[in-house]
Amino acid sequence: MNLTITNPLVVETDPWIIVRMSSPSDAKYESDTRKFNGKLARVNVRTGADLALIRMLRYGIDYFAPATGDGILVNPELLKR
Repeated sequence: MNLTITNPLVVETDPWIIVRMSSPSDAKYESDTRKFNGKLARVNVRTGADLALIRMLRYGIDYFAPATGDGILVNPELLKR
């Protein structure tokens, strides 16, 4: 996986994430912040290749939106080569 990552890699323990409460077909977007139990790595999507790779991942399983800060939070296992 060749994501543009922060250097050094930042792995966060039990970060706060944004969870979508409404279904994608609803016109109204409702969300909530929750604490994720576990570790997630913060990455920055900077290139088209990064974006293409992220689009293949499953939101809410492989990657999450952070409640604060830049980038996205991904499962650190995905960054192992």
